[in-house]
Amino acid sequence: MLVEARICFPPLRGRNKKVRCDGVEPTCGPCAKARRPTECSYVSYSFDGPKIAPVQKGAACGPCRRKKKKCDALRPFCTTCQVAGKEDECEYSDGSRGSLTRTLLQRNRELEDRLWEYEDPTTSGTHQSQERAESSSTHPTASETSVIGAVSILDYPVPSFSDYNHSGTSSAPPSSGLRRNAPAFNLAHANVAPFSLEASSLVTPDTVDPMHLSSPDGLRLFRDLFLSHELQLGCCISDTRAFMLSLGEASSSALVTSPAAVPPILVCVAQLWGSLLWQEVNLKFGLAEETEQLTQVHALLDSAPNNACDPLTTVLSHSLMSTYYFSKVNMVKGREHLTKAASVVSEHDLRLSSDSPPNVRGNGHELYTSQEMNAILSQLLYQDTVSMMLMNLPSVVGADLYAQFQSLRFQPSDFSNLDLIILRAKSVFHLHEANHLTSVWRESTGDGGMFEPTFPTHCYEWYFDLVQRISNHIAILTPILLKLSVLGGNRERVLAVKLSLAVVHAAAAELYELLASTNSTYCGKSITAALEIVQVTGTFDDSDFHFLDPILGTCWTVAARVLRRIQGMIRIGSTVPLHLEESNIRRSMSTMITASLKLERSMPT
Repeated sequence: MLVEARICFPPLRGRNKKVRCDGVEPTCGPCAKARRPTECSYVSYSFDGPKIAPVQKGAACGPCRRKKKKCDALRPFCTTCQVAGKEDECEYSDGSRGSLTRTLLQRNRELEDRLWEYEDPTTSGTHQSQERAESSSTHPTASETSVIGAVSILDYPVPSFSDYNHSGTSSAPPSSGLRRNAPAFNLAHANVAPFSLEASSLVTPDTVDPMHLSSPDGLRLFRDLFLSHELQLGCCISDTRAFMLSLGEASSSALVTSPAAVPPILVCVAQLWGSLLWQEVNLKFGLAEETEQLTQVHALLDSAPNNACDPLTTVLSHSLMSTYYFSKVNMVKGREHLTKAASVVSEHDLRLSSDSPPNVRGNGHELYTSQEMNAILSQLLYQDTVSMMLMNLPSVVGADLYAQFQSLRFQPSDFSNLDLIILRAKSVFHLHEANHLTSVWRESTGDGGMFEPTFPTHCYEWYFDLVQRISNHIAILTPILLKLSVLGGNRERVLAVKLSLAVVHAAAAELYELLASTNSTYCGKSITAALEIVQVTGTFDDSDFHFLDPILGTCWTVAARVLRRIQGMIRIGSTVPLHLEESNIRRSMSTMITASLKLERSMPT
């Protein structure tokens, strides 16, 4: 739009000097204050600039609100984001996102619908009719999937690290770490070796026809893709059973009759997850296989547990389905499956055990090993705890199971996925307990964290007992990380250990920070814990963020709070433990902020 304005001639000629005319007549301010006599004569000029109409309060997109820029609230993306070339980052509070790919898919669907209305039904072949019947308003056809854009990552919203100085918590939904950059893995058929991740992509859009994914090879592809993410999703099965799951070998009697047998429900869940992962990796949405597998899973779960699905399998399936719906940002369904899993645990009195027999028996058959059972229940506690921390929701798991988990004396044996699932749950459990103790402490003593005579004595015992348990947990995780790093362990397992270490160091920092203002030893301990979080964060590559968890946002918030307090001490000249300099703090903050942005881009909003 052409905009006219008036400005005096000397400032117009010297605009590169950033001289600004205030428009005062007959002589403007800059001309009146000039060192040499200046003739102040006004001239008219014009420039082309977009005119942004005013919008209602709160209607602007997220990036414009954060950067305090004018926004016209256009969909799918506003003009400001379009000019900046950041259309895919333009998002609104109502959940809509300016994804050019999805917009084009929707437009293609509308055009195909209109074309089908004008098409002569007598010339339409049987194949076209079948394609029309398989398509729906929510599933694009094969031609629609030809539009390829940037891969979006399917997970739960990440707690914004930029708000760390406002609140220590986030209302973002929980996550089990689902990511999208799905690597391939090597499968040793003879030795039934654990799955190993590689850097290459498992599948590309040019090598697989989405119309033939319902074939046995296509379903095998889905199962393999699911197994490459099994640790993130919390699929608590042994490597032997995972090998059989990859082959699709379900137990013929629909029961788990041996350590290598796979229940049919797990095969369907794996294929459901794999179809979802495949679509996000390849940006080919609307596969009919996902709907088919979802129907089969619900049909099997509606009557479970029963003779066709034992209680532990039911708990595992509900946990995986809870993560599935959370990843699709369907909080109601995700919470529903989590509640059902907790109900099955309560009804069948499933318990954690550290000294149980090697196998859990039922109906005269060996079902799951005690290690698998502990991993399944630990994953349920993990999801429930993350829900409480990130969504402020009440727990759905009984207090008895939490008490068992707290007293569980667990020592990893082979650093398998099952061991790491339990250790990851332990880390999150310690962080949640540390947050709870911190809130109780500050309610009793105030924000200063000073010892007060009115503070309950039993909280001191609670405090030091938790410090001891956290220290022991760090002592378990650190050698595991060193061993996996030296021996070249599975990438997904290395990332899981790093995540667990970052979480448990955040728990330690929370506790040490309570006494940091009264004791220099505790102050140094809190700084060390915060820097450990930064150090772990600095080891993540760009591709690693597809395999991480939003709980890291809470860890970065804790570390930032500690470093901000130390930065304030440095600026007023106070003595700081470890001789930490402000430049080190700025680098640490930059590392965490950069990582937070990368993690946020790896997940949908």
